Amino acid sequence: MWKVGDKQAVYFGVLRLGLLLFFLLFSYFTLKQKGDIRGVESNVVHSLQRSLLNPADLYSDPEALPFHISQYSPAYYMAVEELLKIGGIQPSQHLAIRIIGRLLSLFFLLAAMFYLMRILRIRLGQPRRIGFDAALLFIMATLPWYHLIRPDALLLLTLSASIFHSMGSGRRNAMLSGFWMGLAMVTKMNALFFLLPLGLAFLMERRFKSLFLVFASGVVTVGMLAFLFWLQGHRFEFLLANVVQGVKNGSNWFLALQKTYPYFLTVVFPLMLVVAWLLLRQSLLGIKNGTGLLLSMGLAFTVVLALMASVKVGSAENYYFEPLFWAILLLARFREDQISDAGFSMLLLVAAVSMGGQKASNYLTQYYIEEGKPETDIGVEEKIQFLKSELKAGEYFVADERAISLALPEHAAMVPVDIHYTTYREGIYSYEQWAMAVHEGRIKYWVGEDLPDSLYGARLNGGFVQVRKGVWKEVVVKSLTAKNLIERGRTKEVKEKP
Repeated sequence: MWKVGDKQAVYFGVLRLGLLLFFLLFSYFTLKQKGDIRGVESNVVHSLQRSLLNPADLYSDPEALPFHISQYSPAYYMAVEELLKIGGIQPSQHLAIRIIGRLLSLFFLLAAMFYLMRILRIRLGQPRRIGFDAALLFIMATLPWYHLIRPDALLLLTLSASIFHSMGSGRRNAMLSGFWMGLAMVTKMNALFFLLPLGLAFLMERRFKSLFLVFASGVVTVGMLAFLFWLQGHRFEFLLANVVQGVKNGSNWFLALQKTYPYFLTVVFPLMLVVAWLLLRQSLLGIKNGTGLLLSMGLAFTVVLALMASVKVGSAENYYFEPLFWAILLLARFREDQISDAGFSMLLLVAAVSMGGQKASNYLTQYYIEEGKPETDIGVEEKIQFLKSELKAGEYFVADERAISLALPEHAAMVPVDIHYTTYREGIYSYEQWAMAVHEGRIKYWVGEDLPDSLYGARLNGGFVQVRKGVWKEVVVKSLTAKNLIERGRTKEVKEKP
C-alpha cells in the first residue's frame, strides 16, 4: 500500500493554501480582461448585445442582415441577459457585459465544484479533504475556460448535479436528475456526451421507474425553459439555423493533433492509465455494481465522443473536461485499499500544482502585459467615433477588429467574422443577400488594415474608397447588378485570417 505519513498535514495545508491563493489571483486578472482570452468570447458578448437591443434578434436569420450567428443553446444567454437587465447594462457597454458574464460563469464553476465534493463525500464515501483536493485539481487543469463568458461553466454544473442525483435513490433524486439533464440540453449541444451514459446506467441497473421520472422531469424542464425563452421576447424560428448549422465548421485531423489531442494525451490519458492500474490490482467485479458501472461508462463514452468531436475545426481542449471529471471520480472509486488518503491527496495536489504552473506561465504573463496597455487603442477609438458620427439607422459596417463591432452593436454586420469565414467556405449558408446588401449600399463601411478584393462572394474592390486610415466607404456603382457582385468561383475568395 502506498502510504504517506499523516504528520505531513502542514505540507498539504501549504499546498492547498497556495493553490487557493493562485486561483483567486488568476480569477482577479481573468475577470478584468478587456479582450478575448479563449473561445472567442466576443461572439457571446455580441449575441447578448443583440438580444438587449431586441430579444427577437438573439437567433436571427444568419442569411439576412446583419448576418449574425449565435452558436450556443439559449440557457446561458437567458441567465446572463437577466443579470444585465437587473444591472441596467446597456448594449454598448461590452466590457461590463464581459465582466458580469464571467462572474456568473465563476459562480457556476464554484457550484459545480460543490457538487463534485458532494459526490466524493456522500456517494463515494471519501474524506472531505479528498473532495477539496479533487476540486483544486479540476480547476487548475481547466483554467481559464470556466471563467469565461461562455456556457461551459453552466454545462459543468449540470453535469456534476446530474451525476450526484443519478447516483442517489428515490423519487426526489430522479426528478432532480431529470431537471439538471433538461437544463443541460438547453445549455450546450455536447450535453449528449454525458446524458447517454447516465441514461444507459439507469437501463442496465433496471431502474425503470426512476428513468421514467428522469425523462418526465427533463421534458417538463425543457418545456418550462422554452416558455421562459418566449416570455423574454426570444423567438424559435431560426434557433436550429444558428446552433446546429452555425457549428458545422468542418473537420481537420491534423489540426486536432496540434490543438486538442495533446491535452488528452498529457492530462486525461495519464489519469486513465492510473485508473487501469488500480483496476488490475483488484477484481474487475468492482465495475459491475451501480457506482462502478456508471462511472466507467461515463468515462468511456465521453472519451470516445470527445476524441471524435474534437476534430471539428475550432475545437479546443475543453472537449476533454467531461472525461477529466469522470476520470477523477473513477480514481477516487477504485483507489480504496491501494492508495491511502494522504497518498491520494498528494497525487491530486501535486498534479494540481503542475497544472497550475502551466497556466501561470501561459496566462498570467499575458495578463501582466495587458495591464501595461492603455485603456483604449487610440486608432480603434478614432474609428469608433467616426463610424458613430457617420452611420444612420439601418446602415451597417463590417470590421475585422472585434472591439469596433462590439462598440457599435446596432450597426455591426457579419459578426462573428471568424465564424463567417468558415461557414462561407463550407457552404453552410447562402450569402446572396449579403451580395445584395453590398450592391444596394446598405453596407456603408469596411474597417480593416486593407480592403479585400471580395468578401463572402461580394466584390468590394471598386465599390469602396478609402476615407481615412483603415476605413473604406461604399460607393454605389449603378452599372453593377447583384448578379455581377456574386463571384461564381469560390477559389477567388481572399484567404484572410479572422
